[in-house]
Amino acid sequence: MEKKNWAKRIVALGTGALMLGATILGATAATWDLMDYPAPFVADGQLDDTVLVVGAAAQTADVLGAIDIAAALQAAAVSQTAVEVSTAVAPTTEDGLKIEKNGAPFNINDQMTDVQTTDLDDSDLDLLSDGTFDDNEGDNTGETDFTQTLAFGTTSDDTFELMMEQPDDSDVYEDGRPFGTYLHLAKNADVYTYTLLLDSGVDVDNAADMEGNTLDIQGNTYTITDARADTSGTGVDKLTVVAGDSTLWLVQDQPYTIGSHTVTVVDVDSGETKCGVNVDGVTIWIDDGTTEEFGDMSVGVLDVVAVYTKDYDADTCELSLGSYEIVLEDGEKVSINDVDLDGSTVTFTGSSGDWTGFTVNYDAGKEDTGINQDDLYLAAGEAWTDPVFGNWKVEFAGTTGMYEELYFDASGDDAELVFLNNDDEEVTLMWAYDDSTAHFGEATEKPMLQVGESTTQGPEDVYLLYSTDTDEIHVLQIEEIDCTDGITINDVTYDNDAIADEYTYACDGANNSVDLGSLGSVRVGYDNTTLVFGDYPGFGDGEFQTKYEAVLSGLDNETFVLTEYDDSGETPDVGTFAIVYDADDGFQASQPTGILGGGVDVDNDDDSSSFWHTLRGSTVEREEDGYWLRVMHPGEDVFGNVFVLPMDSDVTSGGSDSVMADKVNPFSVGLAVLDSEAGSMSKNMIVVGGPCANTVA
Repeated sequence: MEKKNWAKRIVALGTGALMLGATILGATAATWDLMDYPAPFVADGQLDDTVLVVGAAAQTADVLGAIDIAAALQAAAVSQTAVEVSTAVAPTTEDGLKIEKNGAPFNINDQMTDVQTTDLDDSDLDLLSDGTFDDNEGDNTGETDFTQTLAFGTTSDDTFELMMEQPDDSDVYEDGRPFGTYLHLAKNADVYTYTLLLDSGVDVDNAADMEGNTLDIQGNTYTITDARADTSGTGVDKLTVVAGDSTLWLVQDQPYTIGSHTVTVVDVDSGETKCGVNVDGVTIWIDDGTTEEFGDMSVGVLDVVAVYTKDYDADTCELSLGSYEIVLEDGEKVSINDVDLDGSTVTFTGSSGDWTGFTVNYDAGKEDTGINQDDLYLAAGEAWTDPVFGNWKVEFAGTTGMYEELYFDASGDDAELVFLNNDDEEVTLMWAYDDSTAHFGEATEKPMLQVGESTTQGPEDVYLLYSTDTDEIHVLQIEEIDCTDGITINDVTYDNDAIADEYTYACDGANNSVDLGSLGSVRVGYDNTTLVFGDYPGFGDGEFQTKYEAVLSGLDNETFVLTEYDDSGETPDVGTFAIVYDADDGFQASQPTGILGGGVDVDNDDDSSSFWHTLRGSTVEREEDGYWLRVMHPGEDVFGNVFVLPMDSDVTSGGSDSVMADKVNPFSVGLAVLDSEAGSMSKNMIVVGGPCANTVA
C-alpha cells in the first residue's frame, strides 16, 4: 500500500489512529513519520517489538481500523528466501552479452555464428558504443561520429563451438583434457572482425593532422602517437596508438607521477628531433614521433621544443604515456609492443584522402605465441581474451541442465536397470541367466511380460510391465490366480498391494479385463497352463517413459532401446544397448549403437570407462568391460552459457536447485493489547482511537 494512501486511511478512521515509534513511556513518546512506514514496526520482514493498542471500551470503528492496520502490517512483513525449483537456473551478467538467438539457447554442436547471426554493436555491448572522433590537431580539425561492430567468424571454421569431447594431447594440453563439455576454438578459425566506421570522411593532409588526437576503441582511450597519411587513397594507412589518454607537455626536470611510475624529461637535442626521458631511473632518448617501452609503460614523443632561458634549460616535450603500443598498418599484422600478432590483418578504409575507419580481422593461428598455438577447449569458468586490444573476452560459464539417471548394473548371472518413471517413482527392470538362457525378468520362474507376451511359468510371481495412458510405467506382480476365488495383482513400483483383487476370474484362456483402480484395466488370460498379457488398446500399452520423457523400448532377453526427443519433439538419437552373457564373466552391456558421438575414454590416462553423447546433451558412460552403464538424460536440451564480456566484467553463477522468492512472516498471538496494559510497556505502538490515544500518549 502506498504511504499516501495509508495517510488517507488513518485520517478516515472514526476516532483516528496515532503511530508511535521507538520506545514510549507515557507522554514521552515520539510521533512516527509516515514516510518511514513500515518502519519501525516491521524490520527485515519481521514484526519488530510492536503492539497494536485499542481501548478497553473501543468503538466498532476503532476495532475495524485496528484490523485494517494489522492486515496491512502483515502484508509488509515479507522477506526473501530460497525456494527449491524443478528447473535449472542459468548464469547471468549485468554488463556483458549472453549469446542467445531470440531467446533460444546455445545447444550442443552450435557455433557462435549459429546462435549470434548478426554483428554485435552498441545495442549489445557498451564497449561498442558509438563515439566521436575529435580531431583537434594539425590544420584540418573537426568532430566526426563513428560506430563500432564486432562480427564472429563463419560456421565452417569451428569458431567457439559447444561440444562434448575428450581433447587429445596437444601443444596446449600436454596430457589432453578429460571428457566433458567444452567451448572449442579451432587453431585455424576465423575468430572475428572488428570494424570502426566514421560517419563521414576525415580529411588528412599529413601525419600532423592525426598525431596527438585520441580515439575511443572498445571502451578504452588510445592516443595517436604516429600516423602515415595517404592523401590520394584512404587518408590514413598507418596509425600508432598508445593505450591511455595521458597526453601532456612536460618541462625538463619536473617529475610527473602516473600510477606507480615517475616520468621526467631530462633533455632535448639541439635539433629538436629527440627527447631524453627518464622513467623510474632509466633514461632513453626517444625520436620525435616514436615510442619506447619502459617495462610495462609505453612513452611516445609527439613533439619536441628546446627552450633556453638565462638561468636554466626549460626544454619541453609533448609525451603520451600509456600501458602498451599498438601499430595498425594497412594490409599488415597488428604489432603490439613491437611483436607482430600472427593471424591478424588490418585494413584501412577511405578514398581521395578522406579517412573513414579501419577493420581488424583475427584468424587463430598455430604460430601465435601464447595466444592460440593449437585447438583451444575452454572448460567451465575459462575465457578467451581478444589478443589485439585486450578489451573483451569470450567466457564459457558451463552448461545448464537438469538430469535423470538410468543405471544398468550387471553382477554375474543377474543384471538390472534402475530409473525413474514420469511420475518420479523408481522402477527396476531385471534380467537373469538360468537354464542356459538369458531371461527378461527376475528368474525363469519369475518372467516379466510385456503386452502381447505369454508364459507357461507361474502364474504366481509373473510380472507385467504395464504403462498407463499417460505413459507412466508400473511393474505389476501377479500374486495369485485362483480359478474359484479370483485374481490378485500388486503394484511393485508404488509398493501397493492388491490394486486388483477380483473375487471372480475365469480360467478359460480368454483375455479377461481386470480392474486396476486408478491405473485403468489390464487384460490377463489364463487357462491353467499359459498366462497371456493381452494386447488391447488402452490396456497397459502406453509408452515406457522415464522421468524426463525418454522412451524405453525393445526390452527383451538381449537388448533395451532408449529414444530421446529434443525440445522440438524431433528424435535426434536412438541408443540401442545390447545385453550379452559371457560364460566366464556373466552379463555385460555392449557398447551402445546409434548414438551421435563418443566412445572416448575418461581421459588420456584413464580408460576405465568410455563416454558417448547426444545432441540433446545426454551422456552414456560405460565401464570398460560393460559391467555397468550410466545414462544421464536431461529434462530439456542442455545449453551452454557463453558470454562476450568487458575484461572487468563477471558472470553471476546460476544453480539447479533454488531461486529467491517472497516469504510472508506471520505474526504471533499477542499483537493487540488494551490501553490499560500499554502504559507499562516499552514497545513500538500503533494506538487506535481518540480516547485510547489520550490514555497512552
